[in-house]
Parts: sequence; structure tokens; C-alpha cells
Amino acid sequence: MNSVNETRKSKSMDIDEHLMLKAFDKCFSLLERIDARLNSLEKREFGVDGERLLDNQDLCQLLNVDKKTLERYRRSGRLPFLKLGGKIFYKYSEIVKVMQNLRKYDFDKESE
Repeated sequence: MNSVNETRKSKSMDIDEHLMLKAFDKCFSLLERIDARLNSLEKREFGVDGERLLDNQDLCQLLNVDKKTLERYRRSGRLPFLKLGGKIFYKYSEIVKVMQNLRKYDFDKESE
């Protein structure tokens, strides 16, 4: 009877150890995904040549426009952009220049 209990206990420990290893694997996998996401965000934040990049969502919020408007600006050449890994980004400094030029243009237009 004692050996039966020991066998059950041993199997239970094997199962517990297996479940624990499986849980650790899931945790490590999750940590690797988080690390990859943080690296991605870091690259996006510091962008190309150390410059901050904005994605469509960022720029839509910044300019208070929708994605179709950004698309129209890109097609017309009014909005410079980069395509990295199939995703569109905008250099923050270039967006600032575009906005400054628009203000200057609007000011000059009003003074006529």
C-alpha cells in the first residue's frame, strides 16, 4: 500500500513539474514578445538616424485628421513619408517643416 501511494505521489510530482515547466515556457515566451515589442517601440521612438518617427495613428492625432486625409496628402506629395517593413512612418522634423511652410503660405496668402 505504501509503494502505491509513493508511485501516485511520484506521478503527481512529475505532472506538477511538467505543468510548472510548461508555465515557465509560457512566461519566457511572453517576456520575449514583450522585449521584442519594446525594442520595436524604441526603434519607432528614435526612428531613423536617431530621429523620432510617427505612424499614421500618431500623425492623425497630431494633425486632427483621418487616415484618408493623410493618404491624400501622401499621394499629392505634400506629406513626405518612409515605408519600413510595409508600414508608413513620418519623420517628426519633416512634419514640423511641412506645418511651418503651411503657416507661412497661409500667412502670405492672407496678406495679399
